[in-house]
Amino acid sequence: MTAAEIITRVRAAGVTLYATGDKLKYSGPPDAVRPLLPLLAEHKPALLAKLRQPDPVTLENLAERAAIVEFDGNETRENAERQAVQLVQCRRCRHFTPDTVNAANGIGRCALNAWPQSTSTALSPRPWPPYPNAPRYCDQYEGLH
Repeated sequence: MTAAEIITRVRAAGVTLYATGDKLKYSGPPDAVRPLLPLLAEHKPALLAKLRQPDPVTLENLAERAAIVEFDGNETRENAERQAVQLVQCRRCRHFTPDTVNAANGIGRCALNAWPQSTSTALSPRPWPPYPNAPRYCDQYEGLH
């Protein structure tokens, strides 16, 4: 079974996978996660490698994202196109506040609550909450200066 097939199976069970450093993380209903654990452990290196790959970006996706940034963000087309392909991490954004219990890897807080609208790069049915190391595309990202 390939990593992509496993991720598809995991998604179908309502579970989200993501990579944080060398750790394979998941979220979902415990009853859905439990039977998947042996499969995830057996294929961990392949799953980590697959999850770290950026999603394929199509010209149609880029054009749509750029148009949104251009018009909603009142940006020039050049800046909008640059932002449309910018892969970011919450921990590097000025709007991110780390978790107080697990600052390095715990779910933090986005001051703009932008994470529900951001797009994760994992094969996930929904966007990730603001994990500090989760790569994503976010049009409200503002890097630390």
